[in-house]
Amino acid sequence: MVTPVLASLVLLAASPARPRVDVSAMKEAMEAPSDGYSSASAYAHFLRARLLSLQGEHARSVEQLRLALASDPGRPELVLALAEAQARAALPAKAEATVRGLLERRPDHVPALLFLGRLLFETDRPQRAREVLERVRRLAPREQEPYLLLAEMSLEAGHPEEAVRTVQALADLNHDTTGLKRLGMALLDRGEPEAARGLLERTVQMDPGDAEALGALGEALEAAGRSAEAEAAYGRALERDPDARDVLLRAGKLALKSGSEPRARAYLDRLASLDGGPEQSLRIALAWLGAGKPAPAVRVLEQARSGSDDPRILLALGLVQGKVGQWAEAARAYGQVPVGAPAWKDAVVQRGLALARAGEPTAAEQATAEALRIAPGDVALEAGHAAVLEAIGAPGRAEQFLQARIRASGNIELVTALALIFSRTGAHAEAVSVLTDGLKAHPQDEDLLYTLGTVLERSGATGEAIDRMRQLLEVNPRNAAALNFIGYTLADHGEQLDEAERLVRLALSIHPDSGAYLDSLGWVQFRRGDAARATGTLERAAELEPDEPTILEHLGDAYGGVSRRDAAVGAYRRALEVMRTTDDPQARGRTAVVERKLKALASPVADR
Repeated sequence: MVTPVLASLVLLAASPARPRVDVSAMKEAMEAPSDGYSSASAYAHFLRARLLSLQGEHARSVEQLRLALASDPGRPELVLALAEAQARAALPAKAEATVRGLLERRPDHVPALLFLGRLLFETDRPQRAREVLERVRRLAPREQEPYLLLAEMSLEAGHPEEAVRTVQALADLNHDTTGLKRLGMALLDRGEPEAARGLLERTVQMDPGDAEALGALGEALEAAGRSAEAEAAYGRALERDPDARDVLLRAGKLALKSGSEPRARAYLDRLASLDGGPEQSLRIALAWLGAGKPAPAVRVLEQARSGSDDPRILLALGLVQGKVGQWAEAARAYGQVPVGAPAWKDAVVQRGLALARAGEPTAAEQATAEALRIAPGDVALEAGHAAVLEAIGAPGRAEQFLQARIRASGNIELVTALALIFSRTGAHAEAVSVLTDGLKAHPQDEDLLYTLGTVLERSGATGEAIDRMRQLLEVNPRNAAALNFIGYTLADHGEQLDEAERLVRLALSIHPDSGAYLDSLGWVQFRRGDAARATGTLERAAELEPDEPTILEHLGDAYGGVSRRDAAVGAYRRALEVMRTTDDPQARGRTAVVERKLKALASPVADR
C-alpha cells in the first residue's frame, strides 16, 4: 500500500492550479459572429456568458445565452453556444434537445453535428455518435475533429487497428500529424509501446521538429527496453525544446536507470533550474528516490525549502529522511509545517509516527494529542492518534480510544480505522464484526464496503472479498479502488484475465496516474505471458510509487521474464530494502519470498 504521506504528496503535487484565462477563447468571443450582425444586446449577453464560462459558472452562462437568444432568436452561433453551456452545466438532455432543434433548421450545420457527435459519445451512445461523425466526414472531409473522435471511439471499443486506419487517413488527406501523435500517446498510456512507436515514428518523419512527439517516441522506445534509442530521441526533443520539463525528467530517470549518475544530474539539475515551483522539486526528488539515491533527493528538497515556504516541501523532506532511517530529522521537518496549513494534519500524524520510529514514544503520543487539543473532534487527527498509539506498541489503547470516539461521535471513518487496527493485529473476526455492524446502519457506505472487502481478503476469504467489492460496484459502478481490487485479485489467482484487464483499465480511465492501478495492469499482462509489455507498464508504476514493495517485486519478475537479470536483481533488492523498514505486516511477510527469488537469480542455473 502507498504510505499516507506519499499519497497526499502525489495528490497535492497534481492539484490543479487556478484556471487560467483562455486568451484565444476571449479573442474568439470578441469577434463578431458570422452571417450578419447580432444586436448589441445579444452580443453583450454572449460576451457575459463566455466570461462566466471561463470562470466556471456554467449555470449563469446558460442564463445569459438565453437572454442573448431572446434578443436575437434562432441565431445558429447563439443556439450552439447555449447547447455547449448546457453540457458544461451537466444538463446533457437539454443540450441535446437544443442542438437537435438547430439541426432541424440547419441539417448540414457542421459545428452543430460535431457537437452532437461529441455529446452522443460522452453519454455512452457510440454507434449513434459514429453515424453523426461519419456524416460530418462526408460534409467536411478535411475537418480534423471527426477523425480524432472516431479514432478515440475505436480505441475505447477495443479496435486499435481501426483507430490507426482513421488517423492515417487524416494524415494522408491533410498531411496532419495530430491524430497520429495523439493515438500514439494514447496507446503509450495504455501500455502498448510497440503499437505507439510506429505511429510516433511516422509523426516524427512527417514533422521532425515536433518535440512532444519525439519525447513520446523516447518513452515508447524506453518502455520497449531500447534505452540507447530512447535517450537519442530525448536528446533530439531537447535540441528542439531545451526546457521541455517532462522530457528532462524522463531523460534523467533513464540515465539513472542506466547507471549514469553524472548524465542524470545534468538533466535533473537543468530541470531544477527552471521555474517549476514545489511540484517540480517533488518530482525531481522522487526521481532520485526511485533510483535508490536518497542523498540527492534530500539535497533537492533542502534547496527548494530555502526558496519556498510550501508545506509540501517539508512533507517530502520528512518522507525522504524517513526512507534513510533519519527519523529524528524527519520529525523535525514535519514539525515545521505551520498549524492550519493545508498539509498540517498529515504532518502532525507523520511526525508522531516518525518519533515512534525514533524511539520516542512519549513525544510521539504528545504530537497528535496536542494537535487534537487545537482541533478537537477532527476525524483525521483522531485516526492518526490511534495509528501513533499502535506504532508505539499500544494497539489496545488505540482500539479503546477509537471505540470511545465512535460511541461519542458515531463517525464512520473511525469505524474503518478501528477495523484496520484489528485486522493488522490478526483479529480479523473482530474487524469483520465492527464493519458489519457499521454497514447495518450505513448499508451503502463505500468506505465500509471497501474496507470489509480488504479485511476479508487478508483473512483468506478471497471469494467473499470479491463479492463485497461487486456489491460496492452496485452502489457506485465507477469506484476505481473496487474495480482495481477485483481485477488485481483475479490476475493474482490467474483467473478470468480478460475480465481482470477490463476492470483494471476502467479503473485507470478514472485515475490514469495511479501507480497501484498500473501495477495491476502490469500484473495482468505478466500473467498473460506478455513480460515485455508488463515491463513497460510496471516501470511506469514504479516511477509513480518508487517505494511500493509489491510493485518492485512485480517489476523484478517482469525483468526476469525478459532476461534482464541485472535489472531484476536491482528491483528485488530495492523491494527488500522497503520491506525491511515498512510498517505493513503483509509486505514484511513477502521478504522471504523475494529473498528466494534474488537467490535464484544469483544461482549458476540462472545463466543457463
